[in-house]
Formats: sequence, structure tokens, C-alpha cells
Amino acid sequence: MASPLSYSFVNAANSGLTQILPAQGTGIIIRVHSVSIVVDSAVYVNFAGSLSGALTAAFPLTANGGFVWNFNKYGWFITAPNEGLLINLSTTVNAGVQISWASYGG
Repeated sequence: MASPLSYSFVNAANSGLTQILPAQGTGIIIRVHSVSIVVDSAVYVNFAGSLSGALTAAFPLTANGGFVWNFNKYGWFITAPNEGLLINLSTTVNAGVQISWASYGG
């Protein structure tokens, strides 16, 4: 069963992994339906599961660059069951990230 669409954001400022969402419970996956990200310096960005590792490719962004993935009813990517969602920055930059998401299963 799907949860209603939810919205979350994080302001990441350190290289490495930063949590966007915690695990949602046993057997529950997180499906990301839209993403917006802006960074202040050049960096490679990817999304990761807290247990499974990379969920997306690493995207190179330029200073003051970013991207928007518009709403996708099927989702851009999902986590494995019972894992959180993280963003991974290749270097220390300021990154603003907003997502829409829903949880499924359980």
C-alpha cells in the first residue's frame, strides 16, 4: 500500500553521505517522484540507500548549478526495503535538495 505523497528537504554541506530520509519500517521502500538540487560549487552528486549504496549515477554539477527531475508517477528511483535515503557529495559544498516521495509496502 502506498502512502500519500510527502515532501522533504535537506541542506547538505559536507562531503560524503547525508541522510534525507530515515528507513520507513520493515518491508517498506521509498520511491522518489521528483528532485530539485542546487549547489554553490562544483561537485559530483548521487543518491544512495543507507544499506545498498548508490541508487543513481554520479552527476557532475558546476558552481551554482543544479537540476530538476519533474514529477514521475513511476518514480525516478527506489530504496531497498527498510533502508533510508541519502545524498552523496564528492566534496564539501553547500547543496539544497528537495524531493517528493512516497513509501510503499509493509
